Amino acid sequence: MGPRHRRLRHLLGTTRLIPAWLVLCPTFLLLGSTFFPWVGRAAAAEPPAVGTALPEEARALELEASDGSSATSLGDLAGPKGLLVIFTANTCAYSIDWQDRIPTLAALAAEKEIGFALVNSNARKRKTDDSPAAMSELAKEAFPNIPYWVDRESRLADLLGATRTPEVLLFDADLRLVYSGVIDDHSGPVSEVGRHWTRDAVHALIDGSPMPEPTAPLGCAVLRPRKRRAPKQP
Repeated sequence: MGPRHRRLRHLLGTTRLIPAWLVLCPTFLLLGSTFFPWVGRAAAAEPPAVGTALPEEARALELEASDGSSATSLGDLAGPKGLLVIFTANTCAYSIDWQDRIPTLAALAAEKEIGFALVNSNARKRKTDDSPAAMSELAKEAFPNIPYWVDRESRLADLLGATRTPEVLLFDADLRLVYSGVIDDHSGPVSEVGRHWTRDAVHALIDGSPMPEPTAPLGCAVLRPRKRRAPKQP
């Protein structure tokens, strides 16, 4: 969603989180799940419930840095006070619109002793738009000094129930889920944001203030590997 799209949405009348062209085209929404899997709609699957523990398999899952410099397990990325996981993608319009929040959230997490994991689970585009090389180039430009982790077969997305990019999951010191959903309530300029849900959730985790309720994830579909056909029987 580039600047031209934002200007059009402003002219047509903006509703937070829902592009105006979707509001004006209910037929598109109806057909979207069949013909346009990247449409930014709330995920159909139930997100993990608050209080759900980070699965042991997810903690042990090895992630590779996009530049090939290192590999680590998700559990090793956790900090003393918790873990903030953000699933994103290179070319998803929603990920692009929200990516300027990532350095700020990473810095906030570090300040609060919360681990940070920025993950790309688009296994279906691993040889094209979401290749490690393309990820590394994007990281240099958009979020330098922040490791960008490759989830090669979308296994971490499967284990955590992530279905959208971007999508946030925040875990406490015991690695139990306390918040999940969108970064904030507006995918455009930060100056137009009304509710900073992820930022507020991080502060709530540390100072004990009321935790924001989980929000429905909004963005492009995580592009998992295509299902392989069973071999033909002789």
